[in-house]
Amino acid sequence: MSVKQASHFDVADLLPRLTSEFGYKPPVAEQVAERLACADPQIRVAFWRWWETGEIDNALEIEGYTIERLMTEEEAQASGGVLDARVAAE
Repeated sequence: MSVKQASHFDVADLLPRLTSEFGYKPPVAEQVAERLACADPQIRVAFWRWWETGEIDNALEIEGYTIERLMTEEEAQASGGVLDARVAAE
């Protein structure tokens, strides 16, 4: 799936990597994946770009926070940083 198609990923696209590479337990991985799949399109695109390329889109800023800032100041993983951005937007 390309970055342009990122707004269409679903939970099943994320679960294997969340558990194997990032160490999430399956129930937690499912919750994280569900929240990401339901996020605003702008957040999904930024997440998928990071997921596929490792690039962090710091153009996405919510209430003064970028994903990089959340990762640095809050020691969040990038997936958590995107989730934190989503929560701040709600």
